[in-house]
Amino acid sequence: MYGTWYARLFPYSSHCILTSIRTLSTDAYSSGDPSIAELRKVSVDASAHRMGVGRRLIQAALQHTLEQKCFTHVRLLTSGYQQSARGLYEYFGWKVVKWNTFKGEEWIDWHEVMYMLDLQEYAKNMKG
Repeated sequence: MYGTWYARLFPYSSHCILTSIRTLSTDAYSSGDPSIAELRKVSVDASAHRMGVGRRLIQAALQHTLEQKCFTHVRLLTSGYQQSARGLYEYFGWKVVKWNTFKGEEWIDWHEVMYMLDLQEYAKNMKG
């Protein structure tokens, strides 16, 4: 399956709560490997933080990805400053594979973290 899949919770509320798995990427960060899906966005409105919404969105996205039976890994990029998001990704089993620091002004540096999740390992841990 190629394209983008979205999971939404509370679609008719004022909250912007969604996640997307992009299964084929043509951007500069693309691995070029069709067996690697990308978690492209997880967005949870601030009023719904710490309520398990992000966890449920990621679970739904990973379940959908497993059902496709054509992906071996899910990759994502995030900011090094997003500590709570990084903790959530690591809870699911994502591992850091690359950490880039881009130097800006003396007071601004950007930290980009690339994670990779092995879907077989995730599925095994889900069952056990």
